[in-house]
Amino acid sequence: MTSDGTARLFTVGRQEPVKGPPTTIWINDRAQVTVSSNEVFTAEEAAVVFLTFYLTDTVAQPYQLREFDLGVGG
Repeated sequence: MTSDGTARLFTVGRQEPVKGPPTTIWINDRAQVTVSSNEVFTAEEAAVVFLTFYLTDTVAQPYQLREFDLGVGG
């Protein structure tokens, strides 16, 4: 949620160039998102990103955020 109350959805990715095809990730049995290959992590990598965000409220280098367009379903 932004300071003006607008909901926004982001994906986290490495700053490296996208290599390979996009990956579809199912959120539940009806919703899915498509992410770039540089936005797919192992469980260990995801844990580090999550813990860093939890402790600092930011995504640290070498990662970056990409905003999903909620109007088109990500």
